[in-house]
Amino acid sequence: MKTDALENTSKPVRTIRFHLTDGTTESFVQADETIAQKIWQDIDPVRLFAQQRIVIAGKHSKSMFVCCEIVRIDFVRPGRGCWEFPEGYSDVVELSEADFRNPK
Repeated sequence: MKTDALENTSKPVRTIRFHLTDGTTESFVQADETIAQKIWQDIDPVRLFAQQRIVIAGKHSKSMFVCCEIVRIDFVRPGRGCWEFPEGYSDVVELSEADFRNPK
């Protein structure tokens, strides 16, 4: 499902966007707040790229990404709050939605 099709809805949505080494991006949208919150809570940022693959599954489909082919993952969500990362991580950046949508 394309994220821009949902931009004009009044319901807050969560988007996970994968940026891959070949320049493509894949976006996944979750409009159900309960499910979106469960996904957010279950992700362990320290171990996210320690696995070989990341799988995104829906009701009728499944997408798999090889971690070494992922350049960046965007977790676009309303509200505030970020993970607590251990010291030493330098490639983690939290952006507001406005900054994300209008890079300088």
